[in-house]
Amino acid sequence: MDFLLIHPPASKPAEPPLGIALLLGHLRGQGLAAGAIDANLGACLWLLDPGRLAGAIGAQPRTALRRAVAHLPRALVLLRSPRAATSFPRYCSAVEDLNRALTVWSTAEERLSLGDYVHGRLSPFAPADLGRLAAGTEHTLFREYFETDLLPLVMAASPKRIGISINYRHQALPAFELAGLLRRALPEAVLVAGGGLISSWAAVLGEGLPGLPPFDYLVTGPGEASLAALAAGDAPAGGVLGAGGEIAFVPDYSFADPAAYFSPEPTLQVTASRGCYWARCRFCPEAAAPTHPYLPY
Repeated sequence: MDFLLIHPPASKPAEPPLGIALLLGHLRGQGLAAGAIDANLGACLWLLDPGRLAGAIGAQPRTALRRAVAHLPRALVLLRSPRAATSFPRYCSAVEDLNRALTVWSTAEERLSLGDYVHGRLSPFAPADLGRLAAGTEHTLFREYFETDLLPLVMAASPKRIGISINYRHQALPAFELAGLLRRALPEAVLVAGGGLISSWAAVLGEGLPGLPPFDYLVTGPGEASLAALAAGDAPAGGVLGAGGEIAFVPDYSFADPAAYFSPEPTLQVTASRGCYWARCRFCPEAAAPTHPYLPY
């Protein structure tokens, strides 16, 4: 396989990720053998497996936790059913059951919910912390899922290049841990990081910040041209790759099962523009590090 794209945990498992769907469509349109894995949904389902939860909570769990685990299969069915949109209290109850079940994996340092992941000691903005996760001297609660479930899938695909899309703060720590595991398991593969969070670091990276191991390349802005150049052998030896060239608007969702996500109706995102005509929201990468002008489809 020429390219394998991975969407890491943790983000809301409500719909397939648009970013890697756009890149997948572009790479396949260039005639490349490419695939994608939504490891965020995979991790969530792995952690919410009833048998795995039952083994992790012990013989005498709290009553509320025991009830949430017992209700888990029914809650998942509801969240994936149109019935979830007909009763907001029932929808909230199902979400509360899933979030309470996820507390089985939380510790004094780590907290996971359907919409967030926080580590109390490691920071996604500290290169040293990211480096320790990549080196394997620190780990997150996703480590076992990565090793037992995700790595075998990746190794079976034998990818020459692996792109990890890091869009949110709460994806950074697991993404660097995953990248370190991939580096050790597939030392010949080229590792690439991109996405909104990496793009928001563009100004700092442009000021000479050393690369972020274990990645060979960091992509700021749209990744279509950069990934195609890597696959063609036209990219430099390593470093930061900026925006430029063709931008894709047609996603390829063939890697995803829309019915597996936690949404009352199957949801597929589309994009009618790239960039932002406003670009002034202080929380957004388009304002922090604009990489290309606004372009409607």
